[in-house]
Amino acid sequence: RRRKQLEVARDALEEPDDGKPTLLLADDEPVLLMVMADLLSDAGYAVSRVESGHGAILLLEHSEFDVILSDWNMDDGNGADVYRWIVQSKPHLAERVVFLADEEAEDATAVAPGRPMFRKGADSAALTEVLEQIALASRA
Repeated sequence: RRRKQLEVARDALEEPDDGKPTLLLADDEPVLLMVMADLLSDAGYAVSRVESGHGAILLLEHSEFDVILSDWNMDDGNGADVYRWIVQSKPHLAERVVFLADEEAEDATAVAPGRPMFRKGADSAALTEVLEQIALASRA
């Protein structure tokens, strides 16, 4: 178990904080994960990235983030798994979660009521605005 945690932490590719808001990005599509991480880094975030919901949970066990951006549909632990773990283990982070999805996720409102969800590839300005609001609130 400890080896797996160390591997996830290594693979997260955490950047030094340098006063930047910290953001955890979880997505199981490697190309999208890379592109989103680059865009969010350029937008001023210290981005840690993982390729699964379980990877996000392992990282969250030992780290805090200003914003958590998670794909809703992943094979190895989905967005619902991540959100449920956060509510159970670190409820103060629940208001920092934003989801991405390829399609509408009807069960998202039941699992994570009130949490923002954005379709992948749509309205990046709105997504960026929500992430900024969450980051500001988490550092207040």
